[in-house]
Amino acid sequence: MVGEIDSKADLDAYLMATAKHGGRINRASIPYKEYEMSTTARLYASPKRIFGVPLDAQLERDQQQVPLIIVKCADAVEAFGLQNEGIYRQSGQSSQVNKLRNEFDLDAEVVDLQVNACTSDVNNVTGVLKMYLRELPGGLIPVAQHGVMLSYFPVEDLEPGIAASADAATAMQDYDRDQDLGLAQRISGMANAIRSMPLPNRNTLAFLLAHLDKVQAFQEFNMMNSENLSIVFGPTILPAGNNPANAAVDIRRSAKVVRFMLDNRRAIFDAV
Repeated sequence: MVGEIDSKADLDAYLMATAKHGGRINRASIPYKEYEMSTTARLYASPKRIFGVPLDAQLERDQQQVPLIIVKCADAVEAFGLQNEGIYRQSGQSSQVNKLRNEFDLDAEVVDLQVNACTSDVNNVTGVLKMYLRELPGGLIPVAQHGVMLSYFPVEDLEPGIAASADAATAMQDYDRDQDLGLAQRISGMANAIRSMPLPNRNTLAFLLAHLDKVQAFQEFNMMNSENLSIVFGPTILPAGNNPANAAVDIRRSAKVVRFMLDNRRAIFDAV
């Protein structure tokens, strides 16, 4: 906007007006040309922040059911990333991820990932999506439902030794063990927990899980089945509690919740 100011024309107009009035001029009569702000200048002047903004507040402001950053990143992954080995597990380039973050944080509506130079590596797209979810105030799954979901995968279900491991990528060998709770009861419990979530969270979770279901459908190529995706997204949408001593266990349980939701997504959401 500053670059468009025509200082010479303004000075000429001022000098002409001064000469016409014998060297004296009333300030109110100085001609002024209003400059139109560029689209970029308008974005910087009134950004539509999404990072660190509560989910319900941003969706109400933007009149959306699901955050555009999630929709656009998912569309980009499904367009040219489904067969990329390690999709969502691989990290993007930090500078490019941050650049995408800044663009989305100005106005997600104007971001076009189909032509954006940062998306030459699809891992930059997945990186900014994961960053958005990590920084979402209160998390995608609220604390109340967080606890309920974890209760269906108690600490006692973890094999001795594994429960104390700090490695989130430890193989989830106990996932298929016989459980005290039946499959139907767990599905019902998850459905009830999701049904009790605020609508913005519920809609966004449903969209995200449907997208990840498409990703795992290409696991023959991308090597990302529900177990691998749950290791990535468990701590992201069900973050560990404030007690560092329980962090390793919380990570394991969170991953099991996400894997269960992915493996039983249709049954769960049919019951919501």
